[in-house]
Amino acid sequence: MTVKAVILDLDGTLIDEVSGKPVPGIEQMLEDLHKDDLKIAVASNKSRAARKLKQAGLEPDFLLTRSVVKENKGSPKWVYKACEAFSVESNELLILGDSDLDMRTAVNARVIYFHAGWSKPSYRYGILVREPWVFRVMVREFFMKSIYWYWWLQNRDSAGRPIAARAMVDSRGAGIDVFQNDLVQFLKEGGSPRVGRFSLRGFVMLHLLGSIYGSGLYRRADTWTTYPGSGSDANAALGPILFYASRLFRDRYVDYLFIRHRHAVDSGEARRRGERHLIDFPNQINTVHLNEQHRSAVEDKAILVVDDFETEGYSMECARNLLLEAGASEVMCVSISKYRKPRFLLTPADGYTWDPFVPVTHAPGAFDQRYAHETRNNAALGVIRQSYQRLKRT
Repeated sequence: MTVKAVILDLDGTLIDEVSGKPVPGIEQMLEDLHKDDLKIAVASNKSRAARKLKQAGLEPDFLLTRSVVKENKGSPKWVYKACEAFSVESNELLILGDSDLDMRTAVNARVIYFHAGWSKPSYRYGILVREPWVFRVMVREFFMKSIYWYWWLQNRDSAGRPIAARAMVDSRGAGIDVFQNDLVQFLKEGGSPRVGRFSLRGFVMLHLLGSIYGSGLYRRADTWTTYPGSGSDANAALGPILFYASRLFRDRYVDYLFIRHRHAVDSGEARRRGERHLIDFPNQINTVHLNEQHRSAVEDKAILVVDDFETEGYSMECARNLLLEAGASEVMCVSISKYRKPRFLLTPADGYTWDPFVPVTHAPGAFDQRYAHETRNNAALGVIRQSYQRLKRT
């Protein structure tokens, strides 16, 4: 669901607490938000909020106060009351504030929190916004999407176990060569290219977060994690992004959930050497196991696994099979990019079990492999492409 409304804190965020005048740039921000057809609620715990707004010349669509909500800020009821007033769902709404109470209101309602850096620049929680105009850009570019995924797979494997996999963009950078090269540089080589005033890390993180939020995936996830590279236990590019994103919903990011106990063949290098036959499911399932220390983060939990590039799906199928064998209630796989290659589903052979928390070399025939029925929506590429091009000009 695309974002349709915002809740904005009053004192410090919209109005300077000393002068009582709008913070520089706020009036233009409000005008632009309304141009984007967003409903605006202003929230204040303090008395005389209506008078302050009038004196500052600001006119929101709805005013939230303690007398309206019947509870102090921090309660999710501030969000519920705004949702009721605007006839929107909670993931169609965002919060911009500058205090612990604003943050707690958002977190307790599982709504994304943006922090007004012009009021308290050193605050360490939420998505930092340094200037008012940037908030409008972030909302428009990353959270008003109506198409969230370029590629997805919603199916069941041979054993009837569910599979849910998604990807944001294709391997060609949505048709922009420089974006394709930048993605590889950022995700695989540790580079830090930029998209206008945004880092590519920020561009990827916010688009990923916008898709997870808008599609409602975050509502089902208890644990967030990343899949490791071919020679390591952690994903250096995506790990910090997932840690940051999961905290917005009070979920748990688990680093080193997957242990790479033996180096796997790097798929990119194998293709360059003409050794595609080395890229298969055993190359993943025989080199990865789960971390015993994180058993409680897996058993009876819904797990969101994020990876960078997906080709035939062997990495994500390894993750899914390990987690389901360990007792996860659900596994949701999300990739940044999906190559135009057939996707496979892997299922343990009838009666086959193993301990996913220890290294195992599986015998040939231990897993059944078949093609998956995939769906692609090229319109999603247009969304990413246009966003990239607009931000390049900022």
